[in-house]
Amino acid sequence: MMGALGNGRRGGRSPSLLVAALIACVLLLGFNYWVSNSRNIELQSRILEMEGHMRQLAADRDREQQSKLKDEEETRRQNEQLELMEETHQRQTSNYSYYNIFNSQKFGISMIL
Repeated sequence: MMGALGNGRRGGRSPSLLVAALIACVLLLGFNYWVSNSRNIELQSRILEMEGHMRQLAADRDREQQSKLKDEEETRRQNEQLELMEETHQRQTSNYSYYNIFNSQKFGISMIL
């Protein structure tokens, strides 16, 4: 069984090529970890910036919606006031015309008498 695995020596030194390959793998894995970790930190900071930007945009949107609702309420109130003024004007105009008819009839009756 030992003959199939290598040169058959027991104990002794590991081949220097194998140690060098293991060290190279460890260094490569360490470098990849360092690069990945740096990239991860950069991406996390970008996520935090974007979340802050999203919060700002949401606050701006809410402020705009509040302003829109306030403007709509103001427009509705002004329309109600305008309708009330129109109704008042129509009543006054109607009353004025009735008053003129009444006065002209009164003047006509007083002329007859």
